[in-house]
Amino acid sequence: MIFLILYFLLFALFLTYGVAWTLERRWKKYLLGEYYNGQTFIWTSCLFVVSYIGNIVVAFVIPGVFVYLQLIILSGAGIFIVLKEKSYKAGAALARRRLLDEAAGLEKALGTDPSNSFCHERLSELLEKLGDLEMAAAHAQTAAGLDPTEKNQWRLKAMRQEIEERRSAGGNGN
Repeated sequence: MIFLILYFLLFALFLTYGVAWTLERRWKKYLLGEYYNGQTFIWTSCLFVVSYIGNIVVAFVIPGVFVYLQLIILSGAGIFIVLKEKSYKAGAALARRRLLDEAAGLEKALGTDPSNSFCHERLSELLEKLGDLEMAAAHAQTAAGLDPTEKNQWRLKAMRQEIEERRSAGGNGN
């Protein structure tokens, strides 16, 4: 009896962890949306309770269906994870394409007006999001030179510090 209760608990925890891990990848890996908005906690809490109680009820009321229920739940979780991952990849590709398009537009604008500090500042932000810290820092430095506000100076200092940290950690800064 205790073994079954422990199994139900571990099964519900495993299932909940898999779903939470998948939902959190949306912003942790693919940088889509905000970091935490509470939905993961709510959905996984409900899933844990339903899975745990449902397994107990089915195991004791209809024991012949229990194994099939486990397989259906695991299959559903696997399908959910695969579909969500594909959705996140598509969303990340679209977001990257938009960033690249905006960066290209800003570079074109800078070709016409190279002293536009706003374009340099925004291009620096976009390049940082795209992972090109060296070019982002160069545009941040230009923006800070054209518009020496505290915000631009602070941003440039933070970017240089991040580049140095990445270099010291063995990365190449990109």
